[in-house]
Amino acid sequence: MVLEPDAADGIGSVRREVPRLSLGLHFVLTGGGCPASSPDRVPSLLIDGRFRRFPSDLPSELPEEEIARELDARIVLFGRMAGRSPTHIDSHHHSALHPSVQPVFARAALRLGIPARGSTSGARDALRTMGVRTPDHFVDSFHGDGVTTENLRSILDGLEDGTTELMC
Repeated sequence: MVLEPDAADGIGSVRREVPRLSLGLHFVLTGGGCPASSPDRVPSLLIDGRFRRFPSDLPSELPEEEIARELDARIVLFGRMAGRSPTHIDSHHHSALHPSVQPVFARAALRLGIPARGSTSGARDALRTMGVRTPDHFVDSFHGDGVTTENLRSILDGLEDGTTELMC
């Protein structure tokens, strides 16, 4: 989330302390924040200059060029902060599941040669059909009240074969 107040410091700390750690871009189109792009260049994504709060608030169709413009702006900011491109990409509130966002999200992952989050089996199938690498499984139960040692042990004990993304 490159526009968060502590993003640059956090990325810088990670780069110094764990330089080989993979760093991904968490693409934001929801949450009520401001865009990385000039608001006049992404007007369909905004209400009163800010993103809509939840994915369910997004219109059924969004202009792909505005989505691409905002995603590209965030990729550029990430590169400036990290000194490199992201190693993977995902989206805030799973907004990449939106039918207008998913193809733009996939094209960016392909262009960068990086995997993308597929938070549902349908999303993984669609991304893979477009040529995007995704983890085989996605676990979202280590979040909120689920952040316990016992839950993490249970998740790890129940992992299936393949690569699993653990959202936390």
